[in-house]
Order: sequence, then structure tokens, then C-alpha cells
Amino acid sequence: RKPVYIHNQELVATASMGISIYPNKADNEQVLLHQSLTALHGAKEIGGDSIKFFTRGHSNAAQLRRLNLEIELRHAIARKDLTVHYQPKMDLASGQVTALEALVRWEHDDLGMVPPAEFIPIAENAGLISSIGEMVLETACRHGAKWIEDGVPDAKIAVNLSAKQLVRNDMLVVIRRILKRTGFPPEQLVVELTESLLFDTLDKTSETLHGLRDMGIEIAIDDFGTGYSTFKLLKSLPVDILKIDQMFIQNLIENRVDAAITKAIIDVAHALDMRVIAEGVEHIEHVKLLQELGCDSIQGFFLSEALPRAEITKLLINGSEPAWAPNAQSSLALA
Repeated sequence: RKPVYIHNQELVATASMGISIYPNKADNEQVLLHQSLTALHGAKEIGGDSIKFFTRGHSNAAQLRRLNLEIELRHAIARKDLTVHYQPKMDLASGQVTALEALVRWEHDDLGMVPPAEFIPIAENAGLISSIGEMVLETACRHGAKWIEDGVPDAKIAVNLSAKQLVRNDMLVVIRRILKRTGFPPEQLVVELTESLLFDTLDKTSETLHGLRDMGIEIAIDDFGTGYSTFKLLKSLPVDILKIDQMFIQNLIENRVDAAITKAIIDVAHALDMRVIAEGVEHIEHVKLLQELGCDSIQGFFLSEALPRAEITKLLINGSEPAWAPNAQSSLALA
């Protein structure tokens, strides 16, 4: 298991294998393939770098659904059945939608709408996440360029990057190529990375992050507060936006500790010249208190779920009125 070097980058390759035997376990090639893929998932679930034979114990309903979803997901990617929806982000000072988050959606003919929380982990495990991520990025940039061409009010577009995308040596090249092909301005693009992803891969991705900043692309840390990052470390990185995780927002009104933590994050982020977005905002009381705490923007079902392109276009064209009185006060005092 010696490392190999490609462009001065050390790589260590491992392999997992799933095996099913004909005719002992299966009587045709389709069943044989399904069973070997199921065994392969079992090998990966115990840490990978291993070989696992198919047994009847693998054939539970959850594993069969996961296997079926992987097969269907591969077909969906090939047929270009995946779509991109957009969830708006509202600036608290103006009450206007100033940014969107691009989110992948999959509606299957028989299964209906498959939740991202179900198919994204499957895509990551099956090595499909990079192709999905590139599709979302290119689609979002193409839509954004068309909005600009049509005179639709400006809205930055945020796109999530996965760990496998972020550590790719050619990621900057891929993004430049997509921006050039679509004509979307880099200063209108925001790349979102989860807090845990960023710091798990920091030794491999710092150069990529600075390359994104040099291109004019903003960087946002998603789900902030769930990991183990420090502001000292954030200070050394080209981070523009912190998104406070919804676990702090959900109990913001009832829990003074969550409110105090939220205020502390906002204050320190502003001191570091970062903007702050609160995720998972669902109630008007959340909006009022977050405005008092100095939060810059909000995102969540209070505004809207993720919408298809046609509906989000109408929202951008029509604008949005503030959903609360500018001088409204929340019912929670931190003092």
C-alpha cells in the first residue's frame, strides 16, 4: 500500500470489493450485480479497504432500497433528471431577497420526491457526488447569467461544495471553465462549505480557498457552531460569510443560552469583517430577535422553501416586502 505521487501530491489508494457467486447465490446477471453491490456497501460501511461476500443477511429492506436508489440515481444523472431549486436569503436591513442557495432536487417517476438527505449520502458513497456538484454549479451559473441578461434584480447564488470536490486538484480549473462557459460573474458566486468539511480537509484545501478568493468568489461556512473551528483559525482563512446552524435558531426565543451564543457569533464575525446568515428561521419572533442581535440575513421556511427556477424568478422580479415592522421588538431580553 505504498503511496503514489501525482503532480507532487501524495495519494494512497485502497480498494473495497463486494462478491456474489453464481449460481450459489443468484441465478441471473441482474441479481448477481445487485447482490455484489450490496456486499460492496457492506464492505464500505465497516471502514472500507476490505472484501465482503454477499449473504442473505444483507437483504434487508433498507439495504435494498439504498441499492435501488443508487441504481436509479445513476440513471437520473445520465438522463439529466436532477433539477436545481433555489432557497432565498433575505437581507434584514432592507427586507429584500439578495441571495439564493442552489439546492439539488430529484423527483422520481415512481418514488416521487426523494429527499436530499437520503440520496446525497448515497451519491457520496457511490462516487457520484462530484458529477452532481458540477451539474448544480453549472446550472446555477447558467440561470444566474440569464437573470442578469434579462435584467432580473441582482442576487448572489450560493453553491455547496462536497469534500470530494474541494480536495480535487483541478477544482479551480473546473470552476473557471464553468464561469467562462456560462458568462456568470465570479463576484456573484458564493461557495458554501460545512464547518466540519472545511477543517477536516484544511491541509489539502487552503490553496483552493485562496484561489477562489483571488477569482472574486465569496466563501461561506455553513452549519457554523456544530464543529470545532475557532475564530483564530477562521481569521487566517479567506472566509466572507458565517451561516449560524439552525440548531441555535430553533430554540432562540426559549433558550437564553442559544441566544447568547448567537449574539457572540454575530459580534465576533463582524469584528472579523464577516457577514452572518441565520439558517432555519421559521417564525416572525426569530426575525425580530435576529435583527436586534445584529444578524445580517436570514434563510428558512419563514421566507420560503426551495423553489423551482420559474417561481424564484417571479419572486426576484416582484421583490419582497419586509415581513415585520422595522421597529418591532422581540419578547426576549438578553440582559
